[in-house]
Amino acid sequence: TWKDGRTGNYDIYAQKINGSGAVQWSVEGLSVCSTIEFQDNPSIVPDGTGGAIVFWDDDRGQVYMQRISAGGSLLWAADGIPAISSPGGTDNNHVVSDESGGAYIAWRDDRDESYKLYVQRIDSSGGEVWTAGGVQISSSPVSEVELSPDGHGGVEVTWLDSRNGNNDI
Repeated sequence: TWKDGRTGNYDIYAQKINGSGAVQWSVEGLSVCSTIEFQDNPSIVPDGTGGAIVFWDDDRGQVYMQRISAGGSLLWAADGIPAISSPGGTDNNHVVSDESGGAYIAWRDDRDESYKLYVQRIDSSGGEVWTAGGVQISSSPVSEVELSPDGHGGVEVTWLDSRNGNNDI
């Protein structure tokens, strides 16, 4: 996945390439999001069914996402759907597949001006599985976030914070 300025503003594109190096979707890349707003920082994870889920920062005010089938069809709303619903700013977003068409996403959230850690599970239809706006898993401000699949459909979350006066994981 990449951002591309071919239309005059940056849009998100993706491509699937098979093991022999042959392009599987549109030759110029599949248009994932082409709104007039600016899109940036795309990332992609497998969806566990041969397709992928693409996440990106979007000037529409959120992190957006789109699921793509193995054959290159967009499965969610045109130009993506919000991945994170937060009244504050977000950054340090990390995504891993749940291996069943959805994903886990973790982020630093500034809804209370302190960048605390939130996590959300997105199901195969693009819906939030857990509490709307995500589940807060650290009450201390965090500076680094990582996600790892646990091998059983779940996720492990690690982070760096300084609640004890020094940086701890």
